[in-house]
Amino acid sequence: MCAYGWIEGSVKYLRVRRQAVLVLLALTTIMLGCGGLGATNRAQATGLVVSNLNLDFGTVVVGSSKVVSEDILNSSSSSVTISQVVVTGSSFQLDGGSFPLTLASNQSATIAIRFVPQTSGKPSGSLAISSTASAPITVSLAGQSVNAGQLSMNPSPISFGNVMLGGSQPRSATLTNSGGTDLTISEVAVSGNGFQVSGMNLPFTLPANQSTNFSVTFTPKSSGNQSGTISVTTSASLVASSRNGKPTSSVITNVSFRINPSSASARDSGNANPQTVTIPLTGAGARPVS
Repeated sequence: MCAYGWIEGSVKYLRVRRQAVLVLLALTTIMLGCGGLGATNRAQATGLVVSNLNLDFGTVVVGSSKVVSEDILNSSSSSVTISQVVVTGSSFQLDGGSFPLTLASNQSATIAIRFVPQTSGKPSGSLAISSTASAPITVSLAGQSVNAGQLSMNPSPISFGNVMLGGSQPRSATLTNSGGTDLTISEVAVSGNGFQVSGMNLPFTLPANQSTNFSVTFTPKSSGNQSGTISVTTSASLVASSRNGKPTSSVITNVSFRINPSSASARDSGNANPQTVTIPLTGAGARPVS
């Protein structure tokens, strides 16, 4: 009897364990099934996905422009039609594109937005994408605009007065870049007999809103009034920002096609013309009184 009772108890215990295991397996299957369904539902409900919700164009010079692209992915299981794309903010514009546009499931496209500042400051705007998938998607647009570098030279004119033959007279002068971009000083030319410039090693960069000092010396070779000029020239350079637009994140890796961006949209545009500043120099050579 003892053996029989022990066997009977063991069988009941195994039956209970088996039922518990079956219940646990069933619950696990249900949870996994719900999780998979939830993931599918989330993908279907997502519809359109953009690569960045905040586009930063960096610093751009007034009168030039910069283009940043935005990727749009249809992550749903059916086709989605983009009915319109609207850009607000006077400094921003859509660079090409024709709508409505239909994207098949898992198909993506790229649109280009151009930043064209007209005044210095920190313009902002928005990009609104309307479609049949869901409510409009809004992307924030931001950038900073600065005026191009502007070269000036002081004092003007530089007068040395009377200088004895055999002697010399130095004068200090200042170059100033009053704009928002760096300038490269590439050439300094001096005309007139007896005038020389020192203190500038060419070429050199004069940063935005900075000044540098140099010297002009008059060493007369003959008596009488002398005149000349000093001209400082900058080199031409791309005036658009050296800092690329900074997207905050990226979720799209497969881009199917581009929506007709203009040929110049792949880079910044705008060129700074060379600047030349000229000031007059005057002096007089004098003979010693005998």
